[in-house]
Amino acid sequence: MSDAAEPTAERPGAPPSDPWAAYQEGLRHEVAVTRLLHPYARQVTPALHLGEPGGPRVRLQLPPAPTHVRQARPDPYGDPVLRRDVLARLWERAEEEGLTADGRPLLAWHVRGGTVEVVGSDLGWSGAARLAALDRGLTSSGRCVVTPQGWVDPESGRSRSWQRLRVRGRDGSDHVRRLARELAAADGVGGSQAQVWTGSLACIRSA
Repeated sequence: MSDAAEPTAERPGAPPSDPWAAYQEGLRHEVAVTRLLHPYARQVTPALHLGEPGGPRVRLQLPPAPTHVRQARPDPYGDPVLRRDVLARLWERAEEEGLTADGRPLLAWHVRGGTVEVVGSDLGWSGAARLAALDRGLTSSGRCVVTPQGWVDPESGRSRSWQRLRVRGRDGSDHVRRLARELAAADGVGGSQAQVWTGSLACIRSA
């Protein structure tokens, strides 16, 4: 695990802080939820989240990469402008829902399959999240990638991974199962979800 300096997420002039220190337990829960929902690490439905790890967030499910074709298809979100627009919509929805993270900046994270090794799309989504935050007057925003293996900050390389992940305490285990159920329900059709960019944009308020 690297100890490289982390981006802050305060407005200009605010004192800097390390968002990862406050989000360690929440990110641990997110990894546990991803493992619970996707027992096979390479078959994870990709999604973007903005909010508090382990807590309330807005979420956009992305179209999964096809597994039945031999030739790779272009990433439907490969356009940097489109990625920035997607993150801007997530920020707008988060503001509409009044989401907060107990006074901490909201975190943006991309859930995907595979390992915590950084790939090109990770840097693309991370850059889009940074620009979308700047558009709202934030000097930066915490952002990372979550996989069944662990989590990683694509820009600094800081990461944490587990071979055998244990969630501390009964309350933590119950919370992970409850959050997994809510995320699974949000993947369904109907309800209050809005179809955006062939994905489902939903607000999850598990705490």
